[in-house]
Amino acid sequence: MNIITAYEIETNYPENILIEATEYEDTGKWVSQMYMTRDEVVHKLMLSFDRTPEWSGFDTELVALAMMEGVVAKAIALVKTLHEEQKK
Repeated sequence: MNIITAYEIETNYPENILIEATEYEDTGKWVSQMYMTRDEVVHKLMLSFDRTPEWSGFDTELVALAMMEGVVAKAIALVKTLHEEQKK
């Protein structure tokens, strides 16, 4: 994640951020996506945890959603830290 994405998350969460989880039928594993919305319509995909040849996904929907919520929390904390550093 870059700084611009962190700022977009921090300034748009929760009103304009949508987090979803998707189950792959072939494996039963879950992945998660974060979208920015405008007027409750998806505007763009911001981040995703998607499967790769080395990783097949999360075991449950709850874990997939929690992992993306964790990314949101880290982005917000990063932006707050940057704001505090600018005040010094």
